[in-house]
Amino acid sequence: MLGGQYQKDLNFTVNLAREYLHSEEVKAVGDGKDAWIFDIDETTLSNIGYYEQNDFGGAPYNHTKYFTWVMEKKATAINETLVFYNELRTIGFSVFFITGRRYMYRDVTADNLLRAGYKDWAGLLMREPDDKPSRVKNLKVTKRGQLEKDGYRIWGNMGDQWSDITGDPVGSRTFKLPNPMYYVG
Repeated sequence: MLGGQYQKDLNFTVNLAREYLHSEEVKAVGDGKDAWIFDIDETTLSNIGYYEQNDFGGAPYNHTKYFTWVMEKKATAINETLVFYNELRTIGFSVFFITGRRYMYRDVTADNLLRAGYKDWAGLLMREPDDKPSRVKNLKVTKRGQLEKDGYRIWGNMGDQWSDITGDPVGSRTFKLPNPMYYVG
């Protein structure tokens, strides 16, 4: 995380997304239905502070400690993603966050996103109380499917886990950001 390679890989992927956004492939209409999807943890917000406190993954994962960290709203923006997010908003894209975080964390998640600089998103889609228990991938597929049913055209989908960006519908193009800290199946 701190040796430079993560930053190089992150910059590379965000630049690929930017090139795609400005390519002839993207034919945004400008009617408010052009959408881009972002995951939250390690895609738009960095939890490196939590991992620094926990031996960069050397300590066993502790659900209670992690969600105590979430409640503190200390996650910082991943700057490259924030710059790209703001570029999308300036162009007129509707931006949605789809996360496996549970609904009970909605207010702290929204507040943390705002504190980190993410403003004016179109939706924060989370694991709702009535969502059936399922794998994160299935949850995200369902949420993306609902956006398409609502008439959104998903031009891009960014996440740090394969479960963020696989399973139809994924959108026109997906972008896998690096995450050397953990893997979610």
